[in-house]
Amino acid sequence: GSDADDYSLVVTRDAVFGGARNDSANQAQDITDSPNAFGYVTEAGMGRLFAADDYDDEIREISLATGKIINTVDIPFAIGNYTNVGLATTPTSLLISPASSNAILELDPDTGETIRAIGDSSLYAHSLAFLNDEIFTLTQHNDYPGRITVLDYVTGEVKRVLGATINSDLGYSLISTGTRLLGASYGPETRLIEIDPETGRTEELGVLDMENAWSLAAFGDELYAIAGGSGTVMIYDLNTLRPKPSFILSTTVRIRGAG
Repeated sequence: GSDADDYSLVVTRDAVFGGARNDSANQAQDITDSPNAFGYVTEAGMGRLFAADDYDDEIREISLATGKIINTVDIPFAIGNYTNVGLATTPTSLLISPASSNAILELDPDTGETIRAIGDSSLYAHSLAFLNDEIFTLTQHNDYPGRITVLDYVTGEVKRVLGATINSDLGYSLISTGTRLLGASYGPETRLIEIDPETGRTEELGVLDMENAWSLAAFGDELYAIAGGSGTVMIYDLNTLRPKPSFILSTTVRIRGAG
């Protein structure tokens, strides 16, 4: 149709959408004379908070409402104390990778069972994010400070590498809000940074009222930030960055990654 035509999307309960993508501009379909059109809807994550604990080599699921641990599964490899862990969620699974060069593993979020390995062992993923059927891996290796490698979620192949414009003090946090890619600096001042998922260009959004943000997660209009090596979970309004009531996990939990 023309630019002047109006279209609406009606979603019904229990509707089933196909997963095939049609995201190329030259594949646009003219639906002017068609009473119905079919498309697909994609999700960013499962809306559940998980944290990797290097004390017991476990993944803890944390209640967003109470902050209590509601489920625990074993990590299928030894993290090692004070080792960074990349952790992210797809709509149906967990993605996890330690910075000690292991491949990314896809896990069942309820049982911890390994579904498959993705990519190879050269990524050194300090943090992971899942956005638009792509996996973003943040590397803070000495040779590649602030490098983000983008993998195809289905094939595991490298699609592009973002590094030329990424600031090396990006820290160890990389998250997806569902539509945006965010990170944070690590140190006395925690700066929230938005990253263009195609070019890697960065824009500072503001400063969080906390130090040493080790891990981030986003749900709706809320940002969850975990201080380095502690069980303190700070919550912020994602639009204003104003703090909300926080909560503290068990003192035996050392968080090295969240998603």
